[in-house]
Amino acid sequence: MEDEFDEIKIGTKPHKKYVTACLWAKNNNKSIKLLGRGSNITKTIDISEIIKRHYDIDVPNIDDILILLKEKKFNEATKKLEQYCKFKINVKSEKFNDKNISVVEIIIKN
Repeated sequence: MEDEFDEIKIGTKPHKKYVTACLWAKNNNKSIKLLGRGSNITKTIDISEIIKRHYDIDVPNIDDILILLKEKKFNEATKKLEQYCKFKINVKSEKFNDKNISVVEIIIKN
């Protein structure tokens, strides 16, 4: 079964509003997709860091993963990363009014 996502588009509201929306979604066992464009990318990253600290999300031991990669054990390294990976970050560029604008998408899995 695919995770349910609450998509939260980060704009000009204060951080507190977006953090509240994220906490509400997490408490309802939903994954969160934060979307930030242009000048709101930094705010999007700030909000994801606040959520990460609030839920005390573990970060994998990078040394173990680097050892696996040096030994060319890519499948094991990928599995180890997926075990811990609560975050997925996509950075891309979109066409907007004949200009390219940077977009960041941060997925916080439940």
